[in-house]
Amino acid sequence: MNARVVVGLVVAFLASGCAGAFLELDPNRGAPGAPNAYWGPETSGLDDARPLSGLEQETYVPEDDLRPVGDGAAGDLALGGLVDLALRSSPDTRNTWAAARAQAAEVGVERAAYYPEITMSGDVEWSRGIAASGSEAFSQRDYGPEWSLSWLLFDFGAREASIESALQELIAKNWEHDQAVLDTILGVAQAYYDFAGAVRQVEASELSVADAAASVRAARARMDANIGTAYDFLQAETTLAEIQIDLEGYRGQVEIARGQLRTAVGLPANAPLALRRREGRPDLDGAMGNVDEMIEVARQLRPDLGAAWAEVRATEADVWAATAAMLPSVSAAGDVQRLSVDSDLPTERGWPYTVGVTVTLPLFTGFENLNELRSAEYAVEVARATAVAAEQSAIEEVWSSYANLQTARATVRTSERWIDAARKSYKAARVAYDNGLGNIIELLDAQIALSTARSQLVSADTTWYTALAQLAHDVGLFSRTAAAPELMTELGTQALELRDDGAVRAP
Repeated sequence: MNARVVVGLVVAFLASGCAGAFLELDPNRGAPGAPNAYWGPETSGLDDARPLSGLEQETYVPEDDLRPVGDGAAGDLALGGLVDLALRSSPDTRNTWAAARAQAAEVGVERAAYYPEITMSGDVEWSRGIAASGSEAFSQRDYGPEWSLSWLLFDFGAREASIESALQELIAKNWEHDQAVLDTILGVAQAYYDFAGAVRQVEASELSVADAAASVRAARARMDANIGTAYDFLQAETTLAEIQIDLEGYRGQVEIARGQLRTAVGLPANAPLALRRREGRPDLDGAMGNVDEMIEVARQLRPDLGAAWAEVRATEADVWAATAAMLPSVSAAGDVQRLSVDSDLPTERGWPYTVGVTVTLPLFTGFENLNELRSAEYAVEVARATAVAAEQSAIEEVWSSYANLQTARATVRTSERWIDAARKSYKAARVAYDNGLGNIIELLDAQIALSTARSQLVSADTTWYTALAQLAHDVGLFSRTAAAPELMTELGTQALELRDDGAVRAP
């Protein structure tokens, strides 16, 4: 077996025995496949470096919401289509995707230490000399190629430590990309629910305008019949004008919400985009569960926690590398040259070579290595404290989001009772006024109470949906729901879905 075969087998053995093998050949394998794609250790050959629980997970986007996207001419977009569009156009996800790919290339840079370094050079030299007797001069030309090889054979694990640190940084970058995807989905979902709520406020206000107009007609009829006063008519007109002003304000809010939604999707606020609203009554009980269970799921699924603990492992690898830097290393080196010498004397040709093994031991470096080790050890403490703080913050976020959803649920139920009572009160006041048993003040008070109740119910529903989206985001369910308990899957599904109760085109 010749030397070339031996070198090839040794290199293959070293490469196959390390995590992230051959990332130096195709570093993009270690990063997400696209800016709108999730990263998972199982897709990149880094299963042994999985930062979270190892649960098999899937991306959730409602299939019935996926539809062609573009300039809006292909059809109205519901929430799922808007999320898809946002993930493909968001500068945030493209930023984190590029950062992950750059770090994957850095892993390849670190893995280069496993391979021998081979260089080739060539030179030509002209010289003129004088013979030893001093009576004769001669000219000479030396030329030929030279091949040099250097190979680090052993260094007490410094190479492995550097590669492990780079791999953990890659894992952190990949989880940071997943977090950017999560944040993008939340931003789109909240903007979508705000837009849907603004449209519903307009519809509720239009009903209130219709009620106020009916009161104006009733007051005018009573005045024309000399059984009512001009005061009653003017009071009804005043209330109608006030509600109409509210309606114009709500219409302005729709346009603002539409622009904010387009911006959240990654488009200019004035871009042509057809939006389809899906809505329905909130499933107040289906989304509630055990908060401790949600916290445990968040600890397993949240990408920011995976990134934090990957940073811890990266700093631990740096300690390993700093320790190894204080120990000996063994390297092999050699060079061979095809040397040709043309001169006034007979031409000479040959293959001079050198081969050697070098042992390097850092005896004194001005305490540089020692302090680098100390710095690395303290960096581990910093990273661990940061990871623990991130986990505590995540738990607090889930706890607060759960409490906000509970509050929103109670508000929706109270608003439902309020609007039911307000409808009955208004109906009774209308009947009484039409039959001459009530006065205009009672009717207008009941009318205003119903208008307020309508607006409050819309606001409560919108708050519930946005609180649900926030909770799903904080638990980590927008990215991966397949491994979560059934209740968690249902929570993530509801957060990205409004049940149909008719559709409104908003060109």
